[in-house]
Amino acid sequence: MRWKPITAIHWVCRTQRGEPAQGAPRYAWRTLFLLAALLLGPTTAGAAETPPLTVTGEADRTAITLGDPVTFTLRVAYDRSVEPVLPRGTLPFPGFERLGFDQQRESTGERVVETLTWTLTRWELGKVEIAPVSVSYLDRNHQPQEASSLAIPIAVTPVLEADDDQLRAMKPAVVLPVNWRFWGLVIALAAALAAGAVAGILAWRRRPRRERAAPAPPPVPCDQAALVALTALAGSDEVKNGAAEPVATRLSAIVRRFLEERLAFNALESTTAEMTAKLAAVSEVNPELHATFRELLTATDQVKFARGWAGREELEGQIGRARGAVAALGAGLPLPPGGGRGEGGENGQSARRSSAPHRDAERPHPSPPPPGEGALTADR
Repeated sequence: MRWKPITAIHWVCRTQRGEPAQGAPRYAWRTLFLLAALLLGPTTAGAAETPPLTVTGEADRTAITLGDPVTFTLRVAYDRSVEPVLPRGTLPFPGFERLGFDQQRESTGERVVETLTWTLTRWELGKVEIAPVSVSYLDRNHQPQEASSLAIPIAVTPVLEADDDQLRAMKPAVVLPVNWRFWGLVIALAAALAAGAVAGILAWRRRPRRERAAPAPPPVPCDQAALVALTALAGSDEVKNGAAEPVATRLSAIVRRFLEERLAFNALESTTAEMTAKLAAVSEVNPELHATFRELLTATDQVKFARGWAGREELEGQIGRARGAVAALGAGLPLPPGGGRGEGGENGQSARRSSAPHRDAERPHPSPPPPGEGALTADR
């Protein structure tokens, strides 16, 4: 009798029921062992071949209408000894528009499950696929590996099907999230800036207007200023009243200031002798001008320091000589004939009166002139 595996199984069943087993097969137990190995072998091998990281992807629907959302879920399960590189929430999905993203993590024993969920939509008709998503990782031996999900086909159909005679119900409006705190802050800042700008413009328009200062007049030439001062001196009450001392003081100051500004040396602080020496060294002053200025300064010194006296005609004559000398030296011309009794210029500003102390005040006062002789005569 030839025994087969099925015959051995039948014999074992009869033995278990207590029935007499006649002609026990010679290789019955060996056959049972082989059957157990065949049944248990794939399970054990499958458990040993479980990969350290698995990636699965699924969609909540495979057919949508225009604008409908579809949820794509990616589950990444891996051992704790694995170091995966998970995709980001900004992962692009060709042909789809991202509406949202969420990520959750679960741990079960030695395995970790990462659940990544994207909400997608599409605005074009036709069939499209959610592309496979790859996850890179380092295995237990620190070797780079990669696992990917499968592509998921999605069909996008219009709201009204080709064989549908009735319009479908309108979808509710999509409520867009509004960050009221952010936009409130923006509006408040814009209002503050606008109020500040308006206040600045009003303040600028109400500011006190400064009047432009008149340009400074051009400087008056020294000869013109001296001539104007001499003219004013000639018409003063002091000359009319025959006050010799104040007239001599003013005449000396006018002549000295003119010489100081015209010849650029300190005339107000110099004595008459020093002035005469300085004038002799100036090439612009000819002998006639030198003699005229020497006689004018000497005559004024005699009146100021010797308490001299002169009549009105003599005072006016000396003022006229000073006019001619100033006009001649100011224009660079020789002294005109007739003793220099020119009228001089009539324009300009009055000369400033000298406030500096005169060094001739330290000289001793000579005795007054005899009665009946004038102090401002030209021969002195």
